[in-house]
Amino acid sequence: MAFGRDLASRMHVRTRLDVSIRRADGSWVTRPLQAFPEFRVAEELTQQLGRDDYSALARRSAEVAVISKALDDGSGVEGGEVRSVTPWDLL
Repeated sequence: MAFGRDLASRMHVRTRLDVSIRRADGSWVTRPLQAFPEFRVAEELTQQLGRDDYSALARRSAEVAVISKALDDGSGVEGGEVRSVTPWDLL
């Protein structure tokens, strides 16, 4: 997710700094991405990896897949917004 968010922001697509998580009881909660150590580490790596490794990881993200589809369909993405929702209870 960190790599996709980084690439999206480089394409002038707004990215949210939180994620909505569906709890086991069906309720939803929003948490900052920085609350997850995995995200913080990955975010640091976006600045440290070489271009090929960065690109390979960024292209695996759902955010980048949506942006690529929009571009392939002839839509513009500049000024758009990426939000993250997960149906899994990560908490």
